[in-house]
Amino acid sequence: MTECVFCRIVRGELPVSKVYEDAHTLAIMDLQSVNPGHMLVLVKPHHENIYSLDDTLAGAALCAALASGPALAQ
Repeated sequence: MTECVFCRIVRGELPVSKVYEDAHTLAIMDLQSVNPGHMLVLVKPHHENIYSLDDTLAGAALCAALASGPALAQ
């Protein structure tokens, strides 16, 4: 596997603006956002795409998106 930029972000090797973090996910502001308030929700273990997520990680990603909403409203 080629080194993934999102894995480097999760490991703390690249600077980001964190919105939310828990044991399974990390939500960050998109540095190249076209629309104000756009964020990315990352799952911590590497996955090629959303289709490879199990139910636990998919649920954690949705919960992280919901928990991050109030931070964007500020």
